[in-house]
Amino acid sequence: MNAREYAENAHGNQTRWDGSPYIIHPDKLVSILKDWKVTDQHIIDAAYLHDVVEDTTKTISDIEYVFGAKTASLVKELTFPPNVT
Repeated sequence: MNAREYAENAHGNQTRWDGSPYIIHPDKLVSILKDWKVTDQHIIDAAYLHDVVEDTTKTISDIEYVFGAKTASLVKELTFPPNVT
């Protein structure tokens, strides 16, 4: 499973304020990163996963198990509130 699929599954049927599927938000972020020529897969994965820990039951440990320590560390840095586990 890739990071987009993981995020989409984790968010389930959550929607944005306008009723659109939640995955639209990380898709837009990844599109911006690609426009900026960002190619690091850990950064792209973290962009897809950045709200998963905030808005679902998934934890940083879950992210690390599936995507590794580097991606989990990036997600942790992007997560609000800081210092989630």
